[in-house]
Amino acid sequence: MELRTLRRDETDAWLTLLEGLELADGWTGRALFSRTLEADPRFDPKQVWVAADGGELLAAVQVFPRRMRLLGHPVPCGGLGGVFTRGDRRGEGIASRLVGRVVEELRGAAGELALAFEPGEEAGLFEPHGFARWPQERVVVGPGGSPARPIAPPDDVELANFDSARDLESVVAIHSYYSASRSGTLVRDETAW
Repeated sequence: MELRTLRRDETDAWLTLLEGLELADGWTGRALFSRTLEADPRFDPKQVWVAADGGELLAAVQVFPRRMRLLGHPVPCGGLGGVFTRGDRRGEGIASRLVGRVVEELRGAAGELALAFEPGEEAGLFEPHGFARWPQERVVVGPGGSPARPIAPPDDVELANFDSARDLESVVAIHSYYSASRSGTLVRDETAW
């Protein structure tokens, strides 16, 4: 088995592997990460690490080079996400070896911090490789304590679809204002919008 970066001609095989990654709201990894291929000009197959055996992809993890705000300062970091192992090969430690290899690579890079986005099935995968948990609370309150569901806007509010020509400047300003004093938020440059 080899641990290496994804080759450009393997992007469809990677997306096929991620078909088995089930995400919130009915998404699959394929649906989510195919958007990355199509819409993110910063995407590079070398950001995706795979475990391959005989030309078959067994597991993958993606590195997202980003800057994150810590104590008001932008810090280079590598976000890890999209960790997935093919169902018939789970329990063999493949993902752990792959994450370990990626962490070695990140330690040699310019990033000062690595951040892992850990789905439930991968719980505990990152701590053996030097990661510590960063507790984050997310509270969504729905009517009567039930799960949140869309609430009709007040009568004097009009909802409209996002139009980048009309709305992007305001969204960027809101994000900048909101995230300026919060540690853990991503610093977005023009390419991130």
